[in-house]
Amino acid sequence: MIRRRYFVLLAVAYYAVLLLVSAPASLLDKPLQRFSNGRLSLANAQGTLWRGSATPVLQTGKDSAIPFYTLHWNIRVLALLRGQFKAELGWDNIALAPPMELTVGWKSAMLTHVLLPMPAKVISELSPFLKPAQLSGNLRIESEQLSFADHHLQGSAVAVWRQAGSA
Repeated sequence: MIRRRYFVLLAVAYYAVLLLVSAPASLLDKPLQRFSNGRLSLANAQGTLWRGSATPVLQTGKDSAIPFYTLHWNIRVLALLRGQFKAELGWDNIALAPPMELTVGWKSAMLTHVLLPMPAKVISELSPFLKPAQLSGNLRIESEQLSFADHHLQGSAVAVWRQAGSA
């Protein structure tokens, strides 16, 4: 009788681990939407929660959205055992760039080798004053390191606007 209980308990634990390891990448979409108040979502999610890719999309209105490049991630499971969340992040179509590294602790977050490519019209969504300008081109935000702790963002960044245009 006791062996049977252990066997059932072991089978349930094995099944739970199997579900967790093979969880689809699409599960990240709902938390991202909740965190961003519905402004960000993930489209075309592929792979698993731990290693996958998706296209971040900025929702700009009821029927319009701005897609970004495809983002790839690789979450380091061993760091979770030490109480940290670590992930390597990279973008499609960005050559010769080291992967970004995201480290999240209990009270801080740090992003190194930051490279955020996006369409310039994202600026118009952040500032209603600039919306009539109909900005075009590609924007890249680059930084060696950005950290967030105690409600403060620290670090420096450079914004590069290529193929800049405006109505």
